[in-house]
Amino acid sequence: MNEKEYREKIESLYPALYRIALGILHNEQDAADCLQEAVFRGWIKRRQLKNPESFRAWMGRITMTEAKNIQRKAMRQKRIPLISASGPNGSVREALFAIPEKYRVPLILFYMEGYSTREIAEMLQIPEGRLRERMRAGREKIRRLMEDGKN
Repeated sequence: MNEKEYREKIESLYPALYRIALGILHNEQDAADCLQEAVFRGWIKRRQLKNPESFRAWMGRITMTEAKNIQRKAMRQKRIPLISASGPNGSVREALFAIPEKYRVPLILFYMEGYSTREIAEMLQIPEGRLRERMRAGREKIRRLMEDGKN
């Protein structure tokens, strides 16, 4: 893949990759930094991509890995505030960000970014059945938080 092809693919994926990073990091500046690093790492490792049709999932995985790296570094520096799961005020977005990351990320990738369960399972490196169970549990957690928030 040459530089022009890579740039075109990244430009088309950039909004989706940004939302993935933002969904993990909860901070726009950190998400932008994450994307910059992920795009750089993708360029450096582009020859490792065996199947060009998997580019979208591959870049999603690189973005998620980089977001986790930033998150670990920030946690060591105590920069990321913990999100309270005590129950949001009824907002779906607040409920989504109140559930644990292992449930939140698959829901964001599926509902907001349009990835298939197969692609998400590949990105997260888990069996597809486990992914579907996490998504079901995540939806249930959101439903409970929404119900608690309305009372």
